[in-house]
Amino acid sequence: MKKVALFMIFGQSNAVGHGVPMEEKDYIKEPLKNVFGLNREPNQSYDTERLKFTGYTSFGMNLAETQDNTYSVPNQLAKLWQNEIDNGVALPDLYIIQIAIGSQGLFGMWDINRPKKLIPGKLGDVDISM
Repeated sequence: MKKVALFMIFGQSNAVGHGVPMEEKDYIKEPLKNVFGLNREPNQSYDTERLKFTGYTSFGMNLAETQDNTYSVPNQLAKLWQNEIDNGVALPDLYIIQIAIGSQGLFGMWDINRPKKLIPGKLGDVDISM
């Protein structure tokens, strides 16, 4: 059986990279060869029966929110991990699971007395699948 590394990140600002958009030169446009993520398109659904990992890019890999191409923890880790492998370091493939939203509406989200739907915050609507 092949060994892999798994990085799961669930959180807010730093996990999303809110407010820190990448310069276009830093986008991960081509799917990475040894780093994989869960793209929103095939995976963000309540009735998903099987997860589909694809080569990591800096667009579409956060299951909870659409803040893409940001200097976030998962994007930076993906770049560093792939770079190390490309430079000959014997690392296993990395799989990243990211479910994070910015601060809007998150405070009190776990309060059992909160309204039963997420109220848009000051930064706009958030499409979550948590």
